[in-house]
Amino acid sequence: MLNDIAMRLLQNQFICKFTQADLFNEIHHENEVTKTQLDRFLNVIGRSLQLSAGGTTYFAVHNPDSPGAKEEARKAFELLREKIRPTLSFLQLMAQITHQEGESSVFIQGGEVLSVPDVIAGIEQNQAHTNSLDRLVWVKKKDDPLTVKVRALFKELEREGLLAVRNQKTERYVVTGKTDVMMDALEFIVEAEGIATKEPSLLVESKQQGFDL
Repeated sequence: MLNDIAMRLLQNQFICKFTQADLFNEIHHENEVTKTQLDRFLNVIGRSLQLSAGGTTYFAVHNPDSPGAKEEARKAFELLREKIRPTLSFLQLMAQITHQEGESSVFIQGGEVLSVPDVIAGIEQNQAHTNSLDRLVWVKKKDDPLTVKVRALFKELEREGLLAVRNQKTERYVVTGKTDVMMDALEFIVEAEGIATKEPSLLVESKQQGFDL
């Protein structure tokens, strides 16, 4: 199991509690030896183990003083930054479709389960949701039937590592912990760029101000 975890981390994959519970628990709960061994192995190659702020996802980061770390970190961060806005737009749309009236969450969270048929039905009932769907960068063919667009979107997001199939027959997907890492990156960007907010999260402020992500 240690080799599997190490290879995934070296390939810049995420060890998510929602989609790789056995691997996540091996690091997080069950085996302190595994975590120590991973730390030692990653340190040799100039990396270290990182846990998302929400405690849902492990990933490897470059140590600041390792050769080429700054350049590699810059490339990885820029790639992640490019994905933040469309990802948040998707998470916001899914919350609008699936959350019950009165629920306060602006975005769906890692671990939540989405049903493709339910999403299609929710979009059919609201033209504004259709417009939001067509603005997503992953929806390539705007003229396709709604059912085709939604299923194609979910497949794209599965390839992006943002969704994982929970039940193929019923078309149920789970939101992965990678979304939590993106939220952490957003908070970092907010702090780095000196954007002040009185709310505990910029995400809440954006909703209150009607900011369309």
